[in-house]
Amino acid sequence: MIEHINIIHRVYPQSKTQPCYQNENDKYNSLLISLLTIYRKRFDVENYFRIEGNLQSSVEKLNNDNLRRFFYEKALYYLSILDYESVKKILRQWPTLKFDYLGLLCKSSVYAEIGMENDAATLLNEALQNIRTQLLVDNTSPLLLSCRSLIEDSIRIYNY
Repeated sequence: MIEHINIIHRVYPQSKTQPCYQNENDKYNSLLISLLTIYRKRFDVENYFRIEGNLQSSVEKLNNDNLRRFFYEKALYYLSILDYESVKKILRQWPTLKFDYLGLLCKSSVYAEIGMENDAATLLNEALQNIRTQLLVDNTSPLLLSCRSLIEDSIRIYNY
């Protein structure tokens, strides 16, 4: 599968393979981010940066899920080579939405990984306040209840 995606990506420049519809574009970008993960894990630097540059050039067009995955993947790459200054730069550039609890958890885990547990806890405390407000309206939402538990546990760990 990976080889097929690579061949398609190499043979057809993005302008020719760029999907016509937003949903197709989201799927295309999701596949590119998956390739980014694979290249990071394989230490295939050349292909990693080729795709990272491609995604970076259209970062404003990424949907929230892909945006979160893209920034998280970039942070993981620089964590893997112990380039903490680049990780901090990525964290400053990483846009997060107030109600994207998974994104906030991912971002906070990167903060904690580079020793910035206070920033991680601060980020999650703000998210926890938002969840508690939302739970006043819908206190049976499995998503909100799960996120609340994850965030509370993470805060306890970061403050330990």
